[in-house]
Amino acid sequence: MLQRVFKIGFNRAARIMDQLADAGVVGPEEGTKPRKILMTAEEYEDAYAVYQREIKKAADYVRNIDSDVAKIIGINDYICINYEYDTTYSIYDVYGFITEKKGVCQAYTSFVTAVMSELNIKASYVVSEEMNHTW
Repeated sequence: MLQRVFKIGFNRAARIMDQLADAGVVGPEEGTKPRKILMTAEEYEDAYAVYQREIKKAADYVRNIDSDVAKIIGINDYICINYEYDTTYSIYDVYGFITEKKGVCQAYTSFVTAVMSELNIKASYVVSEEMNHTW
């Protein structure tokens, strides 16, 4: 369904579903069965509000800086001050990153991408399946 609605490929749709599972919105894959929905609409809206507040807070930290490069450096500083690397390698999603104040590179990258979007700065990332890493 994601593929048709959003006109995306199978791999992208699968990654989105995996991210939703990591965030606790849906259950794990169970073969061909539909995934179980784990969050109510109200719980999702509450979680999304937390997400939006933190993205705005991080963006506001650098919003008045003139240079986009300086803003990016400022966001990195913001993350270094407020977050830590997840040495248990268990927090991959941006919501977990925000609520637990730690995450792995994928969570960091998702957070930075969302903040850059809030600041209208084009951002992209690279994923290496072979190295199991995101930049």
